[in-house]
Amino acid sequence: MQNLNQKGFAQILVLLLLLAGIAVGVYLVQQKTNFLPKANDITPTLSQTSSFPLGINISLSESTAYDFWNTHALSTDIVSSYVKDINLLTSAEAGIKFLFTQFNNPEASMDLAVSHNIGYVTANIETTDLDLQIASESAQYSMAKAKGLKFIFAPMGYILEESYSYQDYAMLKNADYIFYQTQYLQDSSRNLGTTDPSQQITNYAARVKGLISKIKPYIVEHKVWVQVSVNPPDNRCITAERVIQYIDSIEDGSQNSPDGIIIFYASKYDTTGDRQDDGNCLSKGFPSRVDVMKQVIEHYRPAPTPTPIPSKQDHEKKGKKLSVTVEARFYANVKDQLKTGDLLSMPAVRQSANTPMTVDNWKFKQAVAALNSVDGEIDLQKGIFLSAVADVQNLINNIPVNVNWVAYNMEPGMTPASDLQNPVNSVRQFANVVHNSGRKMGFAPLRSYIDNNQGTIQMSDIINSVDAISYQGQLLLPTMSEEDFVKTVKEKYNYVKGINPNTQFHLQLWLGRQTSDQMAKVFNRSDKYFDNAVIGTHSDLEGILQVLPQLKWR
Repeated sequence: MQNLNQKGFAQILVLLLLLAGIAVGVYLVQQKTNFLPKANDITPTLSQTSSFPLGINISLSESTAYDFWNTHALSTDIVSSYVKDINLLTSAEAGIKFLFTQFNNPEASMDLAVSHNIGYVTANIETTDLDLQIASESAQYSMAKAKGLKFIFAPMGYILEESYSYQDYAMLKNADYIFYQTQYLQDSSRNLGTTDPSQQITNYAARVKGLISKIKPYIVEHKVWVQVSVNPPDNRCITAERVIQYIDSIEDGSQNSPDGIIIFYASKYDTTGDRQDDGNCLSKGFPSRVDVMKQVIEHYRPAPTPTPIPSKQDHEKKGKKLSVTVEARFYANVKDQLKTGDLLSMPAVRQSANTPMTVDNWKFKQAVAALNSVDGEIDLQKGIFLSAVADVQNLINNIPVNVNWVAYNMEPGMTPASDLQNPVNSVRQFANVVHNSGRKMGFAPLRSYIDNNQGTIQMSDIINSVDAISYQGQLLLPTMSEEDFVKTVKEKYNYVKGINPNTQFHLQLWLGRQTSDQMAKVFNRSDKYFDNAVIGTHSDLEGILQVLPQLKWR
């Protein structure tokens, strides 16, 4: 009995020690979260790429931030600049571009945005005079709408929180998006009502989400982006880990989470203090503010493995070869020069925008007959072009089953106005019909549509919805040197591939606009920057026969 009691006592003692150890561990974890990390104490663990968009502002004075952004950003992220750095902004390789307007000359700023194909402008009007602020905002909003621009308003955070309903919510009703600057809350015991770091995070999330729920219904497009700082007024040398805690507290996928996060950074606090003698971060052993910004971005955007631009050799190594497109009507005459993977297409577009294409229309019958004439001697692709959502919905079951591409030729004159009013929605509807039939979808708008919408959320959505984009270069080439044309094609190719590397880029030239020799030369010079070369013509068989043998990459 004594040995049994000793054994039982020993077991109880071990259990008590284990419980004590757990309690100490919990206490230490709590202590760690209740104190800010020391300088250079943080290397954030890389997460999976987050679903919410991120954004930063770039400038020539921070070239490392620009370079870093180009290697980490997604196409749905945003990148902004002030007017003085607009050339840097336009050369950014990823992200949707926003230009900040100048308070004293906003219209000139907007004209600059339009001329640089930037679709978004932001007004950062920071004044306590609410009447002046709203008058200026209202005027800029009207200017932006007249120029076809999206308008974002970025007032001071506490002004937004205290006065969003002033003049019947005018601050919100004159903006497509709102940027909510929350740095006045970060680590602020005065504004968050506590000195406890863990409770500050909780209170911050409640304040930010609470305001979002109140203001979203009044904003034109119901979008709120939240700005989080790596140098907030109450802790200029804040760590990346702490900033990430603030972001995670609001970007949790709940109803009132923001639509995106802007990371604000100011390098002056590396070597300069402020009224609280906060700052001088480098001398205190903290990382630079740019480095902290990078740590935060990289937490949500781990750097991808660089992917080189595919060359002809790369295509061949992967078993992929560049292909050409010619109309199927020429098949019998050109089949000896075709190769596996080439595309035979036919148009069945409307004669006029309001005249539906039907199964009995001569153009549809001609297209089907030409496509059916393509035999199976080599593995060729077949495609048909339609010009309206209603047409693909009505005709999809009448397209031969061995036609594996259906393209949307969206152009005024052949596409109904109802389609053109909301191109993104029209492309989605078209794509759904095509993909549900087991085929691939191409998108062939006017070249100007791609140029004018490059860098917008809408264009990113389209590129992600389709299997190929056709860039009609036939009218552009005569306006510039061949060298500049190739540079333009390269830039468009990189843009499309940067958004979705699986979306093919087709380059179209047109016989009659280009000679056969010029067409072949340009296709050869730009062979790294397309997946398919479209030899455009409805009638010039001789021209096709002259182009094909000159293509050195075949």
